[in-house]
Amino acid sequence: TAQQVSLRWVGKDSTPVLPPWIALMTKIDKFETKLITTIKKYKMLSGGERVLVALSGGKDSVALLHSLHRLSSHLGIELFAFHLNHGIRGEEANADEAFSRDFATKLGIEFLSSYVDVPARLTDTDAGIEALARDIRYKELERIANQLKCHKIATAHTASDNSETVLMTIARNSNAKGIPPVRDNIIRPLICHSTDEVLDYCARQELSFVTDATNS
Repeated sequence: TAQQVSLRWVGKDSTPVLPPWIALMTKIDKFETKLITTIKKYKMLSGGERVLVALSGGKDSVALLHSLHRLSSHLGIELFAFHLNHGIRGEEANADEAFSRDFATKLGIEFLSSYVDVPARLTDTDAGIEALARDIRYKELERIANQLKCHKIATAHTASDNSETVLMTIARNSNAKGIPPVRDNIIRPLICHSTDEVLDYCARQELSFVTDATNS
């Protein structure tokens, strides 16, 4: 396991930043520097953790897994990837799973997946299909995390997702609560990144991804 590196350097606004010698050594991307800042700001990781990354195959989760992989030795973490095939889009869902497996495997990251026939379970609940798929995904993530003895679960929610959540909450005349950066053992390292930043990172790193319209 790589030795953990102290990330206590701070910028002009006292925000934690990546030490410049690490940036020079790894040719770190600005997207990854921001990710480090978010992780330290919200105390998501301290080093030595086993982290299960939710990998749908979409742009956000691909960017998250790739950037965490590049920074894993500096963060002192061990990564695992998990994909839920929810059976909602038939062959497209199978293709998403195959893409995710191939992507994680090429990075040398252990990949696990589960298949759950979400449409078949709609008869047992009043929830919509996307809400049901989300609930099942979190339950499966917790199950796999326990199986692998992972300390943290990382999901790829972004600042853009957060803004949409707040707007939807306001539209329902409810208290405007966004997506928390940390909830129990669940961390969201991309919560300060926009969709444009994710797309730019994927372009710079030449990362392919699938469209994950049902992943929210």
